[in-house]
Amino acid sequence: MTRVALLLLVALSATAYAQSVVVLNFTAIVDVAKPDFVMDVNGCSVYVYVVRNIETAKTPSFLTMPETSMPASPMDSEEILDAFIKALGPRLTAYVTIVEPSGALNYREVEISVRNSTELRRAIEEALGASLVRNLDEARSAAIRTQRATAYPEYLAKKMEDAHVYLFFLGSRNGSSFFRVSKLVIEVTQWEKALEVLSRIGEAAGGRTPPAYIYITPYWADKEEIRRLDNVAK
Repeated sequence: MTRVALLLLVALSATAYAQSVVVLNFTAIVDVAKPDFVMDVNGCSVYVYVVRNIETAKTPSFLTMPETSMPASPMDSEEILDAFIKALGPRLTAYVTIVEPSGALNYREVEISVRNSTELRRAIEEALGASLVRNLDEARSAAIRTQRATAYPEYLAKKMEDAHVYLFFLGSRNGSSFFRVSKLVIEVTQWEKALEVLSRIGEAAGGRTPPAYIYITPYWADKEEIRRLDNVAK
């Protein structure tokens, strides 16, 4: 559930993001939209919403959840990226999409060690053993031209025991910074940890609070737990 929320909310308004720290508390979702039935299946609480008319349905919507916000400092992509690396590095995980000469897409994560944004591209390329370009269009063109797999960046991540922090990228164009930041997301189970992570990144940015989304979730789920929840949902 947490993962679905993360992917949906990455697409929210860039205008709002550029001006504030937005906090969404997913532990309160059941209070926002009351389920019709609650069942226990193999130790999982399953919330059931009965939809009779899709136009008037009052099922949970992540995009309309109540949210709170705090002011943030406008920062450009390079500033946010350098602050992220300085505060949470040098060990990070980079997630990329690899385009094959055939056009097939593969997704891969690599462990890297970087001290600033100028080292990032080379570090990812060395870990991948493949070239890294700005976006999907460039990757497709390069893969066809060179007949070699070519990658482009999706996001960086720092996963700690009590916080997961993600820095998402937009596909940059020629003439702009190679890495163009889309969203900074801090996912936690405790509000205090979110403030701690935000403060660390802010200190690395010279005392400025970076724009971010903070998601407060009930608990972490490992891959085995996610498979179990998927089976329950099916």
